[in-house]
Amino acid sequence: MTDPIRLRTKTEADRPFLTALYASTRTQEMAIVPWSDEQKQAFLLSQFDAQTSHYDQYYDGADFLIIESTVHLRRSRSSTSPFSPSSEAPVSAHAFCATYCRKRKKAGRA
Repeated sequence: MTDPIRLRTKTEADRPFLTALYASTRTQEMAIVPWSDEQKQAFLLSQFDAQTSHYDQYYDGADFLIIESTVHLRRSRSSTSPFSPSSEAPVSAHAFCATYCRKRKKAGRA
């Protein structure tokens, strides 16, 4: 039996997913600016690129991982966790997954 949730290293193929995920975290901000959709997309892409560059520079040696799931997760309105079970419609884990970095001690790296 395979694990329903796993971590894997981020690849360049993840960029469209990661940029869309990043943009989804800024929708409230973007709703109030008087920019065209194209301007908003360009701004969000530049912000994503700046954040990624910062992480790459200041977290040297970190693992940037993607959380993947083969199961559907449900989101509960009464919980602070987006992964809590509820009776709401199932939502793909990818809707809530983000990269995270895990700093390893350089001596412990293979």
